[in-house]
Amino acid sequence: IAERAVSIWLKADADVILPGYTHLPRAQPVLAAHYWLAYTEKLERDRGRLADCRKRLNVLSLGAAALAGTTLPIDRHDVARRLGFDDVARNSLDVSSDRDFAVEFAFVLTMIAEHLSTWAEDMAPQGCDQSADPAARMRGRRGAASAAFWRQSDKSREREGRALACFKLFSSFSR
Repeated sequence: IAERAVSIWLKADADVILPGYTHLPRAQPVLAAHYWLAYTEKLERDRGRLADCRKRLNVLSLGAAALAGTTLPIDRHDVARRLGFDDVARNSLDVSSDRDFAVEFAFVLTMIAEHLSTWAEDMAPQGCDQSADPAARMRGRRGAASAAFWRQSDKSREREGRALACFKLFSSFSR
């Protein structure tokens, strides 16, 4: 799904070369398509984590009561079906005392935030005047060869303005 969502960018950016960064300094040139596919992979894993988490959390705990179940005559499977739960809790002690659902969901959200944060960090240096040579940067100028190598194409600069489109792309994963 994610690969289809970025296929337009992949085609448009087929010949675009971007500067690759390692801990903020520019490192190696990379293809823009390779960059987009990296985030496709990350966001696909996030989507899978959300789906797996939902599978484990979409369990009806009705009838567990506070500890040892209820004596009320309820059909838990019928209630689960009507409310859209995938299953019913198998053990009242487990479901009434367990908190791993909160930890797992927090972890999934943390990974999504980490991937989006990394992407945002990738976008930050795009407008900065960086030099491959720290000494030249400190002197306030670049060597001609360095400037020519690291100069971005007009096509590349155009892609930098697509930050909001990436957020739209991510929102499509929740469907």
